[in-house]
Amino acid sequence: DIDPDDGRWTLASFEGLFWRTTDDDWWQQGELDVLPRTRSVAWIEDDQGEGDLLVGSYGGGVARGEAGGTDWREVSAGIGWSWPRQALPADSAGDSLMVVTGSVLALSHDAVETWAAATVGMGEAGDHVTVSPDWSVDGRAVVGGRTTDDLGAAAWTNDSGATWTTLALGDGCTSKPRAVHWPDGDQVWLACGTSGRLYRSDDGGQSWSLALTLGQEIHVLIGEDPVLMGSDDGVWRLVIDDADVAHAARFALDGEAVFSLAMDPSGDAWAGVGGRGMARLSPTGAVGWIGWPDGDLVQDIAVHSDGRLAVANRTGAWLSEDGGESWARAMPYDRIDDALQHWRYDGFETVAEDAATGLRMHAGNAGATAWLSAEGVQIRLRG
Repeated sequence: DIDPDDGRWTLASFEGLFWRTTDDDWWQQGELDVLPRTRSVAWIEDDQGEGDLLVGSYGGGVARGEAGGTDWREVSAGIGWSWPRQALPADSAGDSLMVVTGSVLALSHDAVETWAAATVGMGEAGDHVTVSPDWSVDGRAVVGGRTTDDLGAAAWTNDSGATWTTLALGDGCTSKPRAVHWPDGDQVWLACGTSGRLYRSDDGGQSWSLALTLGQEIHVLIGEDPVLMGSDDGVWRLVIDDADVAHAARFALDGEAVFSLAMDPSGDAWAGVGGRGMARLSPTGAVGWIGWPDGDLVQDIAVHSDGRLAVANRTGAWLSEDGGESWARAMPYDRIDDALQHWRYDGFETVAEDAATGLRMHAGNAGATAWLSAEGVQIRLRG
């Protein structure tokens, strides 16, 4: 937006509100107490049902802590790209963790002491990764992505991410897959970008075939029997006929844009609907609206084995311990590095000033990132 009187430009982004005047050659961030877009929540549960919550925020990295508590810590500092799309714990202790940023798949197998970018051989990896139900034994996982020549693709591993094999999906998939789901055995399902194409693998991602075309973008896949698909036109149920051919049957929320789904221990499903909040779906598709959060986009839903709900939306991470009747913040702050969000941007040059000691900051782009430390000095990054 441009103010015609004083020539002041105002820019709104996922990272905050910025402004500049026509005489300035840099953007300054406004001092606003606003919350970022939170895109991922996931429970870490041990055999006793105890464990932490993982929260991934756009511009805020991934944090781990007790849901509703104050003991939170960043676990993604080694990734170098703090825009997570999904944080997936691959074991019950949370020692093995995968983070998809939409561009890179990062892996840690030592309780986030070290991170490594998965060698998937794609131009972009994301937006989702899925692991085999027997991951701890077979080390198998699949991630969607896009090749360097802009073809939709999937990469699979059977050695816990040490090596990956990438295959173009074909059959008209030219965009990055949005959702991938491994319900059981060797069967994996993957939704291609905005096209509504659903692909099937019966060998753990080593080969793919086009199963059906829904005609609407598929945002999320969950469940085992049946597999449910959240799309721009409601929730669909995947049906496999006697000839082993896949079909899509309407299930619930016809005409609604469903961006997130999660199974409840009761057998119900939770759905996040664009502009209408959350709904609870019975096994027969009956809809019960809970009216929260009104008008917001629920990006992710995670359900604990004891029924607690964690939700990611534009205002942060939220927790309900009573089936969605009431809500409280799952974590006490919006992003890990709030105190350091005083940046000035000037194209390819970034100027950062801060009088604090022990300043730690992140700069770069999807292709090159760096962590820098300083003791009360100014740092200028060029190029």
